[in-house]
Amino acid sequence: MELIILILAALPIGFFVRNRTAAFIGYIALQAFVFTFQSISLVIEWVGGSTKAFGDYPDASTGDVYSYAVVNLFIYAAGLGLVILGQRLARRRAVRSSASLDPVARPRAVPPSVGDVVERVGVGPVAAGLALVEALTAATSSGVSWKSKTRSSPASAPGGWTSGR
Repeated sequence: MELIILILAALPIGFFVRNRTAAFIGYIALQAFVFTFQSISLVIEWVGGSTKAFGDYPDASTGDVYSYAVVNLFIYAAGLGLVILGQRLARRRAVRSSASLDPVARPRAVPPSVGDVVERVGVGPVAAGLALVEALTAATSSGVSWKSKTRSSPASAPGGWTSGR
């Protein structure tokens, strides 16, 4: 029974409970209940004549009793270790999900619209369309990226738009 709790509960408790003390207390409470239930079940079977856990009743071997205690102590320690591992995995996952994939955030340019070109150049729509094509061609050849919506003053880059560098 304790092994089932170890496998099914220890890691998820550590992973989902943020506070380490609360995770330890939750696991200890669950483990204490299961250990008590398991021990009482074994004692009832032992008194009923079963020799699987402690040997013959009432002449139980001291070595069997101590080995039961040592095995349960190791299971208990492994469970606490899995709680700590769950906490570390949760922390690592939180750091990864909040980290940016791009180590240096760079401002990216916004493609100019016809209205922006008309405003800047002060000509009609046809001339503005030609100026727009000219600005896009010059910006593309100089390495401007059009992925986000930041821009700078018209004098800072070819065509007046921020380059992605």
